[in-house]
Amino acid sequence: MHTTLTRSLSCVLAIVSALIGLAPAQVSAQGGLDRMAPDTRTIFEEGNYFEMSWAAVSPRLEGEGGLLEPAGLGTGNILESYDQWGFALKTDLNHRTSLSFILDQPWGVNTFYPQIATSGYSGTLANFESNELSTILRRKVNSNVSAYGGLRVQSIKARAAFPFGGLIGLPGPYEVDADRDEGLGFMAGAAYEIEKIKLRLAVTYYSEIDTTHGTTEIAGTTEVNGVTDVTTPQSINIEFQSGVAKDTLAFGSVRWVDWSKFAISPPLFSGPTGIPLVEYSEDWITYTVGIGRKLTERISIVFIFRHTPMTNQELTTLGPVDGRNAYTIAPSFKINRMTITTGVSYIDTGDATNFAGTNFADGRAFAVGTRLGFNF
Repeated sequence: MHTTLTRSLSCVLAIVSALIGLAPAQVSAQGGLDRMAPDTRTIFEEGNYFEMSWAAVSPRLEGEGGLLEPAGLGTGNILESYDQWGFALKTDLNHRTSLSFILDQPWGVNTFYPQIATSGYSGTLANFESNELSTILRRKVNSNVSAYGGLRVQSIKARAAFPFGGLIGLPGPYEVDADRDEGLGFMAGAAYEIEKIKLRLAVTYYSEIDTTHGTTEIAGTTEVNGVTDVTTPQSINIEFQSGVAKDTLAFGSVRWVDWSKFAISPPLFSGPTGIPLVEYSEDWITYTVGIGRKLTERISIVFIFRHTPMTNQELTTLGPVDGRNAYTIAPSFKINRMTITTGVSYIDTGDATNFAGTNFADGRAFAVGTRLGFNF
């Protein structure tokens, strides 16, 4: 009986592991700049493995009222659609040691306030782009315990603009362009596993990463070329999974991100105003639960629910999203050594208020994605 259960769980685990991370983890600017939450599933793949993934996200969020929207006619949709991609490669060096490479886009924002005559936000925009390459070495201590860690190289660039600079102490409309820069960080963790029931508990720490950007700022007729430091936040992921019945795997995770220490403070902006351009007063914690089920020898399906509680903090106009609920269904089809996975997500985002008293409510997003995984 144990042999049958182990084989059935091994099969469903191979498919479920390709499904768990498929749906985009975040809506633009949800949880700070968090867009693709990292996970460890790739480094636990059996044998040699390669995957590539792509997702498209279409979010919608509107604001109403406040000092800059006195007519109460709304800001229009401020969140732009975006694509998300990723690649991963895992290979065994020997029976105890494996090496993984992961390329993804962990942080991002695409915000644009459309031109509306009654809105003082018209033309406000924010773009934050990132790429990250992780190199991870995993070592099995014994049949139950493994440790892993590695280096992360992160590349980011950003741009922001808004017309209401005079309202917050600047000499006119403001814009900033930060050049691309790279920074180095690390990740480290450990896992406990019971192979017979496919149980795994993994705890992973991700360090801060510092970058320094040449910036061009314009406020009214004043232009300043300077330097802006950005530190993307540290985080901790706790991931759990276990077989609960034949062909059925339950899983979940808790992710904490130290957003309360994050700030972007370009000198021309922060000098006159005395505040950062972007900051958060509270951390975000995201909870994920799900269940995967093998329907046939080739077809499996996963259901995932993610919840990030609202923090009720005053949020930046450049990304006013506080909390969310995400619902995902992801079927999968296996052909020999290739697994083809698709996913569809619906996301509700929490209400938020910015410095000017504008309320951003009833946010939502749809996401679709696909992932190709190859065992070789």
